[in-house]
Amino acid sequence: MSINILVNEQFSFCDNVSTGNAIFKLIESIFNAWNNTEHIIGLFCDLTKAFDSVSHELLILKLDFYAVKGCILNWLKSYLHNRKQRVVWQFVNSPNLLSDWEIVRHGFPQGSVLGPLLFNVYVNDFPRIINKISHTILFADDTNILVSSSDINELNSKLNSVLCCISKWFKNNQLVLNLNKTHVVKFSSSKLLTYPLNTMYNNQALTVTENIKFLGMRLNCSLT
Repeated sequence: MSINILVNEQFSFCDNVSTGNAIFKLIESIFNAWNNTEHIIGLFCDLTKAFDSVSHELLILKLDFYAVKGCILNWLKSYLHNRKQRVVWQFVNSPNLLSDWEIVRHGFPQGSVLGPLLFNVYVNDFPRIINKISHTILFADDTNILVSSSDINELNSKLNSVLCCISKWFKNNQLVLNLNKTHVVKFSSSKLLTYPLNTMYNNQALTVTENIKFLGMRLNCSLT
């Protein structure tokens, strides 16, 4: 018997799903909103060094919450804890310089097989904080959030709530949103894209754009 603890919003490193499923879900959600005569916006999040920022301590707590216990949890603790790294400065005409060894408390070994799966566990509770007012599509550290409403004021209210919730979640989970690479798209089947939108995140306005690249596919605001 297999038990899947990952949420349905996660499309990476899961059985029988791929980037194609994630893109289909995004486009399907947009068309559903249009069919219901709703405005819909997409928040495309970019995390700064997401895999390198995962807190080992928080990850162990989350694994325990998802009933990963006993020898398996101890093995994962051993895999993560007490890893050390140092920096080597290489010079052409002089000896190399070495920094002191430091314990690594965040991130996974580069290129590891377990890293992507453990990251999925780490962000598994993310959709739950906003699933009553938005739709989330996760593909590892690629995060898309869709917010829709037939009323502009309600749309802005939902978006502001989403931005507030994810700001707290990222802070609590020691992840940082790259504001220069995080964008908002107003999707519309017509040319009515001039409605006001409050995109303030931690006192900085997010960029509103008409084109976005999501999981390797270039999309514009009208899906044409």
